[in-house]
Amino acid sequence: MSLSHNTKGLTTKDAENKTLEFGKNILPNAKTTPLWQIFISQFRSSIIILLLFAAIISFLLGEKVDTIFILIVVLINGSVGFYQEIKAKNEIATLNKLVVQTTRVIRDGKEILLESINLVPEDVVILNEGDRVPADGKIVASKNLSISESSLTGESVPVEKDSGDEVFLSTIVLSGHAEIEVTVIGEKTKFGQIALSLSKITEEKTPLEIKISDFGQKLTLGVILIILLVFAIGLFQGRDFRLLFFSSVALAVAAIPEGLPAVLTISLAVGVRKLALRRAIVKRLVATETLGSIDVILTDKTGTLTRNEMTVKEIHTISGEKYYVSGVGYNFEGEIELPPVQNHILHKILNACVFCNNSSLAPIKDDGSLTVLGDTTEGALLVLAKKAGFDYEEMRINHPIREDVPFDSNRRLMTVVVGQEVYTKGAPDRVLEICTGLSDQEKMMSGIEKLVKEDPSARLRIDPET
Repeated sequence: MSLSHNTKGLTTKDAENKTLEFGKNILPNAKTTPLWQIFISQFRSSIIILLLFAAIISFLLGEKVDTIFILIVVLINGSVGFYQEIKAKNEIATLNKLVVQTTRVIRDGKEILLESINLVPEDVVILNEGDRVPADGKIVASKNLSISESSLTGESVPVEKDSGDEVFLSTIVLSGHAEIEVTVIGEKTKFGQIALSLSKITEEKTPLEIKISDFGQKLTLGVILIILLVFAIGLFQGRDFRLLFFSSVALAVAAIPEGLPAVLTISLAVGVRKLALRRAIVKRLVATETLGSIDVILTDKTGTLTRNEMTVKEIHTISGEKYYVSGVGYNFEGEIELPPVQNHILHKILNACVFCNNSSLAPIKDDGSLTVLGDTTEGALLVLAKKAGFDYEEMRINHPIREDVPFDSNRRLMTVVVGQEVYTKGAPDRVLEICTGLSDQEKMMSGIEKLVKEDPSARLRIDPET
């Protein structure tokens, strides 16, 4: 449903004219390299060229076993590298899925479902919680809107938006809803400009490639010197010319390390597999070694690199008790270390963590690793509840939310009604304002007011894992 109720949007005719003027809403594609060129490029190493030369000489000398062995090594080496590049290309191509396939648009005064590639500037798009923004635009109307811009900026903290603010392609609506007017599409969007700049990057040789090339050149020079030396000594001794030639070449072939490319390929393949388990895409085998050659990392972070995970470390109650929580990140390893005296307040806090929460946890690997669908802070609260033995999924099914008031920047609270109970979470100072039955002195004694003054943004004591 439209927020403004009077937005007519573009007419079909206007949209068709704008499509002719601005084109389709698609990201720029990188230049594609033919498969045969990718395959041939695997054999450009000086070591591989040297091995192919050795295979030819072995064949001429009648050493069929050596010839077959060398060719098998070269073929395996090239095939593994070819497979890795093709696999990486396919995985990189999936990044285009960041562009929404369909979106809700107002055309001719009616709300329709439209393929995102057909969006044009001045289209009016309707966004709700969980939607991915289909193009860059400006907010026409919104209510309690917060957006995750981590795919664009790398920052996990949600950004609250209001009318007149800009939104960007591939970012995700975490809460609220809005109407936006599309301003730019395709490669002219912020995300499109990044994709365009990446497609223009010139590939440089990795440190390993440089070292292998240098080693190959030195080895080639050494082989030539061996041939000349043996040949010169033989001539000086008056030996047969033909015998000297084949003996010198055979000695040179024996000096070439046929197993070196295979060992390098296997070692790099192991590295690629380990990186893949950590969800890192490696386009070329030799690039894995580059990570080990890094001496300095330049980053715009404030002194730390984080894993974009939040972890609850402490819980402070109104009675002044502290509960310490072990474990780090989005997994259920850890527990709540209970103080000597327990009370029912902790149970209520954990209920609030589950019900006052719009996020969910989803497995990403068989080893128990999880990802958060929604706000990262709310994900940390679900992990906390799990550590205490609460099954949040079953609780939500058995105790559905009757009413809810989403968090907004003015109220700074989120409230839900579950059965006959009301749960609220938000900024501590705002929560204390609506508490009844507590005097100012009791609030002071609780220690929470002091905590709020020291850290006004505190909800629970939550630290990012670095």
